[in-house]
Amino acid sequence: MKIKLRNQKIFSLYPFKVSLFSLLYPGITLNNGNSIAAATFGRLNKCYFNAKSQQLEISLSSATTPEYFYLDQPPPLVVDLPNTKLGNVDTQKNYPGTIQRIRVSQYSPNITRIVIDLKPEGFIDGNQVKLQPLCPKNPNPWVLRPIFSYNSTSLGNQPFMILPPSTLKTLLNYPT
Repeated sequence: MKIKLRNQKIFSLYPFKVSLFSLLYPGITLNNGNSIAAATFGRLNKCYFNAKSQQLEISLSSATTPEYFYLDQPPPLVVDLPNTKLGNVDTQKNYPGTIQRIRVSQYSPNITRIVIDLKPEGFIDGNQVKLQPLCPKNPNPWVLRPIFSYNSTSLGNQPFMILPPSTLKTLLNYPT
């Protein structure tokens, strides 16, 4: 009984004193906020490449706008899906045409990345890539339609060098 009265007396003398629970409460709130934010991420449900039409269909569980960019060397086309987690899709598939391989991975905690590897002589004009929703009224699924060029002059006057295989192995430190 003395303890109870003593605590009441202390709290009545110091009404603005901070309790231990009030110090922990913001941390609990922040932790819950992060777990709620993680639940709002979309999921990559489907990543399907149609070799005949040369288009990639991307289906997501929630509305997000994919972003793409093209790298010159080596020549892959990269599609980033912000606020998206990797779903149950094939992470790598090989193809016989201009698009040799498509790789899918969780690039960062909130970005799923699709990398489209091309044949060495293949080239995509970055201005000719179309990434748009299949239906304008529904932002899901998305369709990527790259336009390919096989003319080496379309690459511009970029210098390049081809090394013999033995020299390349030496440079890469591969055992012979």
